[in-house]
Amino acid sequence: MFILGNLIIAIATLLRIAVTVAYWLLIIRVVLSWVPVNKEHQLVVLLYNLTDPVLEYLHRIVPSLRTYSSSIGFDFMPIIAFFALFFVDRFLIESLFDLGHMLAP
Repeated sequence: MFILGNLIIAIATLLRIAVTVAYWLLIIRVVLSWVPVNKEHQLVVLLYNLTDPVLEYLHRIVPSLRTYSSSIGFDFMPIIAFFALFFVDRFLIESLFDLGHMLAP
């Protein structure tokens, strides 16, 4: 059973790394939205390509917030994405770590 426990711990570690990278990408995107940047720069395009699918998915889930956000000029979707990533980290990943440690003494 220790092999299964180690596998679960490894998966949880990879998920934690992915969530951390997603946090930082969202933070960079939010900060870049406050300053004038060249939207055609390769790094900016890459950042938008990595974060747009998540934010657009959230916009489809909560469509009424999009009209409200555009009327006040503030997009709430990164905040909702932060909460979702926090939930995934604290619930799913921590549960996987606990399960892995139970199976691998």
